Amino acid sequence: MYGTLSPLMLIAGEGLVQNTGLGINTTLISLINTYKAIGVVNEFATALADANGVVSSSTLGNMQTFTAGTFPVSTNTIPSAYATKFDPATAAVIAPDGSTILTPAQVAGNDRFTDILIAHANNILGNGDLSKFVVQMYSVMAYTVSSGNFIDAAVTTNSYLGPTFSNMDELTTGSISSISLATVEFGTDLINTGILLDLDKLNTYGTPHSLIVKLATRGLLSYISEELIKAGVNPNALTTKITGLGTNETLPLVIQKKCYEAFKTITGNKLITIKTALRVNISTGIDTLADLIDTQKIFPLSYKTLTSPYKTGYKAIYVNSNSVNDLFKNLGKDYYSILTTGLADANAAMRRALQQIKNVQNLTTAQLGAAVKLIQTNYGLDLVNSLDKPLPNNVYSYYTSSFANGSGSNGRYYLSDGIGTPAGITHNDALLNVINTLNDMTASGALDGLYKHGADTGAFTVMIDFLNDVYGIPDDSDPMAPTYATIPSGYPGAGSYDTYDAGIAAIIASTNTIIGNIASSYPTEYVSANSDYLNMSAQISKELDTLADAGVVFADTPSSKQSILGMVQNLHTYAIQNEYRGPAELLEKMADLTTQAGQALVGALREGRNISALNTIGVGMDNVPNTPTDPADGTGEFTEAIYSADEAIAIISTN
Repeated sequence: MYGTLSPLMLIAGEGLVQNTGLGINTTLISLINTYKAIGVVNEFATALADANGVVSSSTLGNMQTFTAGTFPVSTNTIPSAYATKFDPATAAVIAPDGSTILTPAQVAGNDRFTDILIAHANNILGNGDLSKFVVQMYSVMAYTVSSGNFIDAAVTTNSYLGPTFSNMDELTTGSISSISLATVEFGTDLINTGILLDLDKLNTYGTPHSLIVKLATRGLLSYISEELIKAGVNPNALTTKITGLGTNETLPLVIQKKCYEAFKTITGNKLITIKTALRVNISTGIDTLADLIDTQKIFPLSYKTLTSPYKTGYKAIYVNSNSVNDLFKNLGKDYYSILTTGLADANAAMRRALQQIKNVQNLTTAQLGAAVKLIQTNYGLDLVNSLDKPLPNNVYSYYTSSFANGSGSNGRYYLSDGIGTPAGITHNDALLNVINTLNDMTASGALDGLYKHGADTGAFTVMIDFLNDVYGIPDDSDPMAPTYATIPSGYPGAGSYDTYDAGIAAIIASTNTIIGNIASSYPTEYVSANSDYLNMSAQISKELDTLADAGVVFADTPSSKQSILGMVQNLHTYAIQNEYRGPAELLEKMADLTTQAGQALVGALREGRNISALNTIGVGMDNVPNTPTDPADGTGEFTEAIYSADEAIAIISTN
């Protein structure tokens, strides 16, 4: 492993700080040039260039956009769905005296699509200032991570928590509030049970077995041996029996019953001594040792508030003050031979409730009680408490539909959803398909009506010839003797015209018919070419939206060398993370391999992956010493703040 920066990182940094080493993906540039050179595309570009200054601004605007909604790929036109977003209309600029149009009005979408694409890529790259690119990349990276967290949380919340959701109090209090909303009283009761309850043995909560084992582990069975013997239980034999029990084994019911009967006879000072030994701090209601397995008596402050899971939600354990809810009837039937039915059912219900608390087995009642007393419910938050699912439909829809507009799973964003264009993401594949499709259509004659090599009958060729006066010079300056340009019969726009605008309008009308025929005669190729072209537009549109959401405004992005230095230091990290459409992939695709900095950047990314691979097997890399140095020797200079003896004597108080 190198020190902080490897030689390759230093070389890359030197170039990047000086704005070399990154640029628009070279394959993308090549594909754009190839696309623009295709006969039909190039022919229309020539027609547009020839029309400038010849036809009116409105006719020029019509030429620039008339295929936007039908066959934009044939003319390098911005698709109509994106025209306003990519290239909004602008009003004419008129001289203050109203005499001259300084800048003519522009219709939306008049620019060529590939020009928009290149301009957008350059905006992302900082228009020559690579530090701006890095600032923008960091902004998008931060947004993709934070938005992804929200999207994932929304999906997980709905799928994982949705089926088990009861109420928001339960969710936000770890199920504590579902057992009792009176958290202070419930927590106090838990604390006051001392070490009576073993939360890691809740399967025997509220049974004589639990109390017998507790007394045995605290060495208290001998203290009540007289009562046990009277009940027919040998304390020594009982101790031996307990010692031999398996993890999930309990004492036979017959033994539990005899012990329980003995517990009923233990009162007075002996009871007080046992309570003290178990640190039970319940002042009233505990009249016999048997009461220490009565939920109502060991939770005197909160028992009326206690609830337990039922098939239709949490239900009160006790109703009408002291009666056990019939919903839990038979829940404790295994102990009906020992306890009253109500006591057995209530204890079983409380056992079920306590078992809902996550990781409760790792806690003491003192720890749990202290935490419960601090828990806050959603008291007073009626809109929250009324929710019947963890996320309302509108919130879930916002995060999964309106908000989650990325290309990843569940609408998560890739980094390429914000800065993918200069790396050729989407465009390279789409353009290659477009080129192949248009070339195939040209070869098959599908595009002959628009352009045919070596012929003058294609609509775009007729436009060029008409604008260059091949058919005559249209002139309506003399209404009495206009001159006409006549497009021959059988050619698109055939007819005689005394203005360029009229002739171009006729050719455009014929072109629209030709495009309609192409769509019906070659539907697969027509749809395919347009679809790939629209995919490129959608990529740019998505990036503009993502950039905006990330807070990026191209004109406001600051220049910061620090951003480049930070990025260079992270190259190894990016390489190891190796995210799909992440920083390592995009940087490599944008690397200008004609420069030393660009090659060093790619090399540093490979180096990072090498370091990771070698580290996994214990093979290290040559270390470059990393010895930090201060900008200057010595220490900081500060003003002196020490009293002399004479100064001290002068200011001390003497009376």
